[in-house]
Amino acid sequence: YRVSQYETKLTPLYQQLKDNMEYVLQRRIGKLSAIEQQMRLNNPKLKQKDGWAEIVLNGKRVKLSTIKRGDRFMLVDVESRIEVKAL
Repeated sequence: YRVSQYETKLTPLYQQLKDNMEYVLQRRIGKLSAIEQQMRLNNPKLKQKDGWAEIVLNGKRVKLSTIKRGDRFMLVDVESRIEVKAL
C-alpha cells in the first residue's frame, strides 16, 4: 500500500522535472542562437564592404579630414595594410 502511495507522488515530480529541464534547455538554445547571430553580425569579413578601408594614423583610426600633407598613415581592411604618404 505504501509503495503505491509513493508512486503516485513520484509521477508528478518526474513530469515537473522533465518540464523544467525542457524549459531550461529551450532557454539555453535561445541564448546560443542569439550568440551565434551576434558573432555573425560582428564578423569583420561580413561587415567590410568592397572598396572600403580604415585610415589609421599613429595607431588610431581617424577621419580622412585629419590627414595633412606629408603625413604617413595606413589604409587597413580585413585582409591587408598599405602604408601611404599624403601628397
